[in-house]
Amino acid sequence: MYGTLTYIPVLLHVLRSYVEAIATLRRDLDAAGRPSASLPLLQRAVVCAARCTGPLNRLSALFAASDVVNAAAGSDSDCGFRPSPGMDAAYDAATQQLLQAEQQHEVLLQHELAQYGASGCQAVQVANEAEGLLQVPASAARQLPPGHHLVGPGTERNIVLVHVPALQQSAQDVQLAGQQQAAAITQVMAAAAQLFLGSYKSFLALQTAVAELDILAGFAAATNAGAAPPGCSFCRPTFVAAAEVADSLNSSSWGGRVIAPVMHLKRLWHPLLAKSMGAGAVPNDVCLGGDDAGTMLLTGEQASVFSKSYT
Repeated sequence: MYGTLTYIPVLLHVLRSYVEAIATLRRDLDAAGRPSASLPLLQRAVVCAARCTGPLNRLSALFAASDVVNAAAGSDSDCGFRPSPGMDAAYDAATQQLLQAEQQHEVLLQHELAQYGASGCQAVQVANEAEGLLQVPASAARQLPPGHHLVGPGTERNIVLVHVPALQQSAQDVQLAGQQQAAAITQVMAAAAQLFLGSYKSFLALQTAVAELDILAGFAAATNAGAAPPGCSFCRPTFVAAAEVADSLNSSSWGGRVIAPVMHLKRLWHPLLAKSMGAGAVPNDVCLGGDDAGTMLLTGEQASVFSKSYT
């Protein structure tokens, strides 16, 4: 749980950065006279960002201001999450109660130890705090303080076990206060989980919209006129209406004669050539179908790997 919680603020930060990026892009386009309403993909991203803003603000406020401690230092059920003061009233009350119980327990413990005198206090040790048991030298146990009861011999020679009911009750108060704090943390986490899961579809739609914008931005950057090698350029394909299908899926009828579908590419080149060859890239025309051949075989030095047939 501890490892998972450490990633939640990072995830929320990423989602908030998406919202901020969309808002910035929208402002820049509005300033350039291209409102987002005229761009469907951007408008969809703006709507997604608006739906996510409220839940993200509440979740970010909770986790950004809270502490995530290593649960290894606590109990097995400790998730390691600690809301910051003021984030949840029930947690604040439980934490204050736990602090008071711990302080009272410490004061009581020092008081009970001090009843054995200055020299005896140094020799007395806590055997089991939850059960209110002390390890007391046998010499100091000859006359026990009020409220202290001899249980029996200790684990070492000349050491006896003494039961202090008041100390046991105080330890139980601390344990109960700790359980109440853990219950308050669970309630905060459950509310946060419900808010996140309730907004999951909106978060996913936001991520998808940003990914699509990122892809288009990448296309725009990669197909910049300055990115093409000398003699090469980028363009968009032109699609024309398909002719009626004739006898087979690979042919169409036009004017009483059967022709293959046409693919006509002028000055074709591969974008990666700009990285590997630079000015040495040579564009080629490719014509398939129509009056030209309907099949082309491409091969190279490693023919078994690179042989391709285009039909």
